[in-house]
Amino acid sequence: MIERNFTRRETHSVASPAAGTWRLLNRLAAVAVGAGLAAFVPTAAWAQTAPTSIAVLYHADLDGRLGVPPCGRTERAEPGYAALVSTIRTERAREQDTGHLAPVVLLGGNVLGSTPLARAVLDHGPAGRRTFADILVRAGYDAVALGHRELSAAPDELEAVLRELARQGVPAVASNLHCAGARETLCQVTRRELIIDRGGEKLGLVATIAPAVLGGVPPDRRGGLRLDDPFTTIAAAVRSLRQRGAARVLAMVQVPRGAAALGEVDALARRLTGGAMPDALLAGGLWDEEDGRPVLTVRREGAAPVVGSTAGAAGMTKVSLDAGGQPTAIDWIRAGGEPADGVIEKLLEPETAGYCDRYGASAAPGPVRGVLTRDGFLDYVLQVLRRRAGAEVAVINRGFVKRAPFPIAGELSRGELRRALPYSGQITVTKMPAAEVEKLAPLLANRAAAVVGLTVEGGATLVNGRPLNKVRSYRVATVDFVAGGGDGLLAPPPSPSVWRAPAGNPELVQTVEQFLAGQTASEDGDPGVDVKTDFGPPPVARPLLVGVGDLGFDLLNTQISNDAAYGDAQLVRAEQLSLKGEATAVAQLRLPVHEADANFNAKYGWSRNKPAGGVPAAGETADLVSLTTTYNYRGLRQHPRLPAPAVPDPYVRGRLETEVTRPPLTAKQTRTYRHFELTATAGGLFTIATKLRLRAGAGVRSELLADGTAGRWRPVIEAGAVLDPIALASFGNLVSRLEGTVDYNFVDPTGTREHQLRAGGKLSFPLLPLLFLTAGLDVFAVERSRSGWATSYDTTVGLRVHFDAAHQSL
Repeated sequence: MIERNFTRRETHSVASPAAGTWRLLNRLAAVAVGAGLAAFVPTAAWAQTAPTSIAVLYHADLDGRLGVPPCGRTERAEPGYAALVSTIRTERAREQDTGHLAPVVLLGGNVLGSTPLARAVLDHGPAGRRTFADILVRAGYDAVALGHRELSAAPDELEAVLRELARQGVPAVASNLHCAGARETLCQVTRRELIIDRGGEKLGLVATIAPAVLGGVPPDRRGGLRLDDPFTTIAAAVRSLRQRGAARVLAMVQVPRGAAALGEVDALARRLTGGAMPDALLAGGLWDEEDGRPVLTVRREGAAPVVGSTAGAAGMTKVSLDAGGQPTAIDWIRAGGEPADGVIEKLLEPETAGYCDRYGASAAPGPVRGVLTRDGFLDYVLQVLRRRAGAEVAVINRGFVKRAPFPIAGELSRGELRRALPYSGQITVTKMPAAEVEKLAPLLANRAAAVVGLTVEGGATLVNGRPLNKVRSYRVATVDFVAGGGDGLLAPPPSPSVWRAPAGNPELVQTVEQFLAGQTASEDGDPGVDVKTDFGPPPVARPLLVGVGDLGFDLLNTQISNDAAYGDAQLVRAEQLSLKGEATAVAQLRLPVHEADANFNAKYGWSRNKPAGGVPAAGETADLVSLTTTYNYRGLRQHPRLPAPAVPDPYVRGRLETEVTRPPLTAKQTRTYRHFELTATAGGLFTIATKLRLRAGAGVRSELLADGTAGRWRPVIEAGAVLDPIALASFGNLVSRLEGTVDYNFVDPTGTREHQLRAGGKLSFPLLPLLFLTAGLDVFAVERSRSGWATSYDTTVGLRVHFDAAHQSL
């Protein structure tokens, strides 16, 4: 049986003079009654009637949200931390006024953050870190836990805050954290577990961080840190704390935020049974990024209840524990019902005074056009990310852009920009095989993800409006948090893709700030902020340049030493040395109505053969260099009455073919010039399928280095077909490929009447991402003046190194 409680039972309190007087009278009455009873009741009997229930006030994911000065503008209200602290103190007093023990107050991790006010405090160095700790101490926490924000913080800054908190009686607990090397000092300022004493009632505390969050910690701050399995850590700590006399044990857990957070905590709770079960799991990250509502309770029969909390300073969760440690009530208390804590406001006053001067100015030279929503700004950030990384696809977690300042109309202030983007994110990019890109398609339906450049239409995956090419790779950009497995959007390391920072190691928030400050008018001439026009035409309307290449080398060598003149079969065959190299490069330019292709091929082979006891003979086995370029115009496909395959694309085509060395003159080889043949044709190109195209046309041909009749321009009629590389089968992220061409030319129909046929095909099987086992067949056949056909067949089996690259104009 499982029960999920997503409702809020809100408790509000309002301080007033009357309420204060009534509270004082209650306390005096309690003291008087207690004193009277003490005179007549034995001490042992009084101890038996002492209160045994206790309340826990818990909140997590503060993320440095200390407050937002309005700067004279109407912004979405957000409770400040001073208001939350006042609410905590009021609730503490209420519990004590009703005869209960003072509640235990816990802060469950992700305390630090990059909000403008928090950064303004911390940027003052040692003094600022002491001030930040002084602000936190005002809440009277019994303990704080760590989260991925703390692990991502500058080590000296984090340790200084924790050291100051500990000095003022607020310990930090990180039960599954291990430190080595330069990070050993972090573990020295944290506790593995803790026992909190309330009037003789002992409450044990353990706190863990999910190991997966390390993937989102910057590499330079991740070194030396290790996180144990939370289940093992909590199970051992619960047994240890109970042996030390803790009647109640609570576990604070931090898991990666996102759709999977609830399932991860629930799975942990189900495993913690018997003597390993705490009385409750207090979990950070169990709140909806879209509306901020927390998951308050998940109750599963036979497991400890899971208790969530909202983010920021909006409120806290109250858990009432009975004598047996069982939660009897779980409520959510909204902050802001009382006057804000004056001491915190005084501590923040130096920063709030200068906040508006620093953050009230506009982030862009022009206002927002229309209304900027959170989804619109997510798209804006993705466009900036993709452009800066030079990527075709960009992915971030939706939580990277916070919902607090939206919708925004008029000027976009620097403060609103920082509220929307409070956390840094290192831009990182990878070259991802098409098979891996296709696996990103489910992110389009994932509420935790935001994607640009990738769509699915009719079951087909498109990249910037073009069908996914399954035999090439694509550049995909994200931030280090997501690349490391954050929010479970991408495969965690070690993943098939290797993520690297672009040149200059750009940071996303700074890149967005720079774009808004100086580039909003670069495409549309308007300095205003508008995601529809600030980035110009969409990528599908811009050039896409793709380069594909193969490089192969074959070697066959047989050497024999047989001075004794043995007759073994292996010793009486011919010695031979055969070398062959081939390079192929294909460049493609794609625009909505224009396409251009260039194909380069160079092959050279040489062989030496010496029969046993015979005379060696050597010669070239391959010597051909060719370059073919084709341009076709796709604009006629818009004809409303004709199906696309029936509408030809006009094309022009040029082919240049030559050789490295001219063969010697023989009785059969009478050519005296170097082969340097140019063919120019034009006609119609029919696209039968995405990768299969047929053509027919006419033009001229000439041997450019020949004199006399051999060098004249001759008419030519051509027909042909091209099968661009297609994926036959997938092996993980690797694919086998098939490609081929057929060219028929009828040269000089009224003269020599030359028929010429070229055909080639290649089948490639992947061994490694860049290494293929290739089998190929090339055929050449010619007939001149009805003198009979001559043919050559080249069959090749060997290894090829494949590479591809692309540049999408953005």
